[in-house]
Amino acid sequence: MKSRGFKVLAILMLVSMLIAPLSGQPVKANASAAANQPKHTLAVSDTGIYIVRLQDASLAAYQGGIAGLSATSPEATGARRLDPSSADSQAYLDYLSGKQSELLANMTKTFGHPVEAVYQYKNVLNAVAVRLEHAEALQAFNLPGVLAVYPDLIRQLETDIGPTLIGAPSIWEGETLDGSST
Repeated sequence: MKSRGFKVLAILMLVSMLIAPLSGQPVKANASAAANQPKHTLAVSDTGIYIVRLQDASLAAYQGGIAGLSATSPEATGARRLDPSSADSQAYLDYLSGKQSELLANMTKTFGHPVEAVYQYKNVLNAVAVRLEHAEALQAFNLPGVLAVYPDLIRQLETDIGPTLIGAPSIWEGETLDGSST
């Protein structure tokens, strides 16, 4: 159960990163003040892990456009759902693996120490989770192929009414179609 909860939380965090608006750039008062401002800001990770999102589309979002690789997005293919086991999907997943490996090799070269992926995401998000120092995570914004960098933050649940919203008390009390409580 704990593993399933972690997976659900990880998926929710990834989805929130996809839909979160990008922070705007501050209005420049003058050229010298703007030159002193850091190009990117980034919160410090609670765990030392940073999620580095790559520019290429994920498997679910790939609309085509790369020579030799057919579109995989159901929107582009007209399929009812994504088929990650299809030949086209497997070819694109191999492409994403190569791009992620290139990024990790580039990070290792740039930072002067081995950088390994703690997690790799390809189906819904094209990203790698890596252990980095905060300063390295800020430098990662400037690496080729990097779209964004997000800190891994620990979140606390802010509601105690979730079970009521999904009808869990009824299930726990055995008010189900077959009378079994779960």
